[in-house]
Formats: sequence, structure tokens, C-alpha cells
Amino acid sequence: MDFHSLSRRETQSFCKRNKIPANITNVAMADTLAARSSIRESSSF
Repeated sequence: MDFHSLSRRETQSFCKRNKIPANITNVAMADTLAARSSIRESSSF
């Protein structure tokens, strides 16, 4: 998935679902998400 093309809110949502800080820059969030081997995409925990 191309996290760099998402809006800030969408990127923050992915970060929160994956226990990644969501108060960093968009690029840092997208890079962190892209580096992860598995990303939780659904809204269920």
C-alpha cells in the first residue's frame, strides 16, 4: 500500500491502529508504516 498518498487523517488512523505514534510528520508516519511487515487495515482490534 502507498501510505505516502494518503491524507494525514488516514495516515494517523493507520498509525493508531498499529500502535505507531500519530503525532509525527506525514513522511515519518508513512515510512514507519511502509517498513512494517504487517499492517492492521481493519478498524477492529
